[in-house]
Amino acid sequence: LACCIGGDVMIINSDVTIYNKKYDPESRMDIWYKTYIPECHWKVDNKVVQDNNGLRNQDMFKIRIPGKYGASYVDAEIYKTSENAFNIWTIQKDDYVIQGKGPDIAKPSDLPDRSCRITSWSDNRTNTTIPHFRIGGE
Repeated sequence: LACCIGGDVMIINSDVTIYNKKYDPESRMDIWYKTYIPECHWKVDNKVVQDNNGLRNQDMFKIRIPGKYGASYVDAEIYKTSENAFNIWTIQKDDYVIQGKGPDIAKPSDLPDRSCRITSWSDNRTNTTIPHFRIGGE
């Protein structure tokens, strides 16, 4: 499956679930809301990185979500102050994405092994031939 605009193509090869964190002042805990997106591009590169313990393998994720799923997207600042997070989603640093349809979770450790922690993202819905959101993570 491919999403085409102009001559450019975004390969649609997966579905994803995004997990957004929202602080609940009553319980004083983070609550994780999920949003399922049925069509996107999912790519994983395995890199060798160096940290304090030496060299190790690290999965680097690149996810692209077609702009057509942006109707219920809101900026992270709006998301934080919204009353109801069930019908909206956002992209923010330290949220998570998994491949496929994901379970409800209480904390990130409930996620499957191969989850992506968002480390970077951009809203590329304007000034591009294929409107999309780009997520980078590890």
